[in-house]
Amino acid sequence: MVFFAVSVTAGFSLKGPAGVVETNVHRYYGAQYIDINSIVKAFGMEFCWDPVLKEAKLEAPGFVLLMSLNNKYVSANGKTFEMRGPLVLRGGILYVPAGVKEQVIDLYIKTGNPAVKEEAGDLRNFKIVIDPGHGGENIGARNKNGANEKTIVLDISKKVAAILGKTGLRVVMTRDKDVFVTLAKRCDIARSEKADLFMSVHANSAPAKSVTGIETFVLGVPTSEIVKSIEEIEDGDLALGDSAYQGGSSGQVDSARRKRLSKRLACFINEEVVKSAQVKNRGVKEARFYVLRNTDMPAVLVEVGFISNADESVLLLHEDYRQKIAEGIASGVIKYFREML
Repeated sequence: MVFFAVSVTAGFSLKGPAGVVETNVHRYYGAQYIDINSIVKAFGMEFCWDPVLKEAKLEAPGFVLLMSLNNKYVSANGKTFEMRGPLVLRGGILYVPAGVKEQVIDLYIKTGNPAVKEEAGDLRNFKIVIDPGHGGENIGARNKNGANEKTIVLDISKKVAAILGKTGLRVVMTRDKDVFVTLAKRCDIARSEKADLFMSVHANSAPAKSVTGIETFVLGVPTSEIVKSIEEIEDGDLALGDSAYQGGSSGQVDSARRKRLSKRLACFINEEVVKSAQVKNRGVKEARFYVLRNTDMPAVLVEVGFISNADESVLLLHEDYRQKIAEGIASGVIKYFREML
C-alpha cells in the first residue's frame, strides 16, 4: 500500500509530562500525522513494535495504548477509540494522527487505569503464584495460523502480574520467559513461597472446532471424557521430566475449605473475563490436573480460550484482546482477595 504525504510542516511542538518535543507534521488521509517517537519522548512512555503482528504498544504508569498497522481503532486501557486515521508505516517510521494526543493519551494519563484503582496496600499481605502453562520445548496447543499456547499464556500471565502488582499484591511467576519448567517444580514454587493462591493459565483445544469460551478448573473428579482428555493434554509435561511427584500429596482429597475458596475464585475469574473480553462462559469444572493435585492452597487452572477454534485463535493473537483477558482475570483475583479482607 502506498501512502501519499501532501505536505510536511516543521516546528510542531508536542508537550507532555516528560517535556516538549519538536517534530514535523505529515499529512496522510487528509489528517495531520506525527512520528510516534515524538509521543514516546514527550510522555516518557515505553514503546514496543511487533513486526510479525504489526502491532504497536505504548505504556506509561496506569496506561496501555495498543494500535495496529492500517487500523484507525485503538485500545486504551481496554476501551476502544477511533483515531482520525489509521496507524501508518513509511520509511521505517510509524506515524499516528496528531489528534490521538487529545483523544486518548491526555485523557488516560490524567485518569489512569480504572482497572487498578484500588487502594494500594490493602492486598500487600497476600501472595499469588501465577503459572503460565507449558514453555520451552513444550509448546502446548497450536494451530496452523501461528497461535501457540505457550506464547499466548505467558503474555497473558505477565499482563495479569503487572496489573496485580500495582495493587500491592505480591506476585510470583513460575516462569517469565520461554523456558520449560517441570510440573513438580511449579508446585514446589507455590509451596516454598507459601502462596495464598495458585493460578495456572492455559489455552484450550477441542476436537469440535466450534467450541469457544473460557472455563476454569478446580480440583475434583472429572465428569466427562472431554475433561479427561484436556487433563491428558495439559499434563503432557510429564513426558518431559516428571514421573511421580514425591514432594506433594498427589491424589489427595481436596479439603472442603480449599475447594470452596477455589470455586469462589474460579467463579470470579470467569465472570470478570466474560465482562472484559465478551467471551462465552463455559463455567467452573472439576478435574485432577497435576498442578491442582500437588498444591496445598486454593488453586485454579484457567483455560482462556480455544486455539482449536479459528475465530478465537485469531483473537488470542491480538494483544488488545489478550489485555482484556488479563484485565478480567486480574479483576477476578482482586475481588477474591478483597472478599478475604
